[in-house]
Amino acid sequence: MNTAGSQSSSIPPSQRHATLVGIDSDGCVFDSLPVKLHHHVVPLVIRWWGLDPVAALVHRKADQINLFSASRGGNRFPNLLLLFEALAAEPEVRLRQVALPDLAALRRFCESGAALGNTALAAAAAREPDPELRRVLAWSRALSHDIDTRMDPVPPFVWARRSLERMAQSSDLVVISQTPEATIRREWRRHGIDHLVTGIAGQEQGSKARQLAQANGGSYPAGRMLMIGDAPGDHRAAVESGALFFPILPGDEETSWRQFHDEVYPRFLDGAFGSEEAEVWLRPFKARLGIP
Repeated sequence: MNTAGSQSSSIPPSQRHATLVGIDSDGCVFDSLPVKLHHHVVPLVIRWWGLDPVAALVHRKADQINLFSASRGGNRFPNLLLLFEALAAEPEVRLRQVALPDLAALRRFCESGAALGNTALAAAAAREPDPELRRVLAWSRALSHDIDTRMDPVPPFVWARRSLERMAQSSDLVVISQTPEATIRREWRRHGIDHLVTGIAGQEQGSKARQLAQANGGSYPAGRMLMIGDAPGDHRAAVESGALFFPILPGDEETSWRQFHDEVYPRFLDGAFGSEEAEVWLRPFKARLGIP
C-alpha cells in the first residue's frame, strides 16, 4: 500500500520510513528546462532589457549557462547575472551598441545569504531603491506569471514516475527545487504525482542544501539520505548535507531513471549503495557538463 500522504506538506516531513530521498523537479522529473528557457525565460529577458539586436546571441549564451554548464538548473537570479556577464564579454554586443544593465545591486542580493525568491528580492528592493533591482523583480514576477499561465504542460519522464511510485512505498520523498513552490505544486498536482511526496520545497525556502537539511531534521543517519538531480547544484546540496547523490544525465534522462529504478534504488534500500559507488555514477555526469 502506498504510504505517502495524499497531500504533500511543507518540510520537514513527518518521518514514515528509515530513508529520505530528495528529488529535483525541473530537468529531473520533468523535461521542462529547455521549454522554460526557450519559450519563457529568454524571451522575457530580451523584452525587459531591449536585447532584440542580439537575440540569437542571448539564446546561445543562455543555453550554455542554463543547460550545458556547472550552472545548469541554478537559481534564476545568479544565472541572470552570469548571462549578462557573458554578454558583456561579446564584441557583437559592443558592435551593435546594446546597453547592458548595472546589476551590482542584484549581485549584492545574490551574495547576501537571503532565500533567492521574489519575496526576499522585493524586500531588498524596498531597502535599496536601485532601478535595476526593481526591474529584475518585475521581470521575475512576470516570468513566474508567464510560466504559470502560458506554459504547456510537460509530462514527467516515464521512468521518473515509475521510480517515484516505487520509492513512495519505502522512503520519505521531498521535492528539492529552486523553482517557486507554487509552480512546483501546480506541476506535480497536474500530473497526479504530488501525493507521492511528503514535502515540497521551492526557492522561497533557501538553498537546496538548506532544504535537504530541513527535510532531514536529524532523523536520517548517514547513508540513509539520497539526493537525485540533473544539475551540479543538486550534487553540491547532497555533499553539503551529507547525502548520497544519484545523477540524472541530461539527454539520457529515461535511461538514468530506469537504471535508478532497476539497479540503484534497491541497493540504496539495502544499504549497499555507498559513496564509492555513487562516485562511479557521478563521473559521466561531470563529463556531460564539462566539470573537472
